[in-house]
Amino acid sequence: MQCRPDSRLKDLFIKQLGEQYGSFADQRMQDFCGPEAMWSINIETMRLLGTIENKDL
Repeated sequence: MQCRPDSRLKDLFIKQLGEQYGSFADQRMQDFCGPEAMWSINIETMRLLGTIENKDL
């Protein structure tokens, strides 16, 4: 099963991580997308994306 790319998520990755790393993060999610595969965002990536701050831990 191939998941549908979401340009909003890719744009967020690129905004937070820059073109190279944001595109990589988006592609990695697509590579491991579907019920048989799983890729999770670790805590360091969440910090880079601005979804959490140190005080949230």
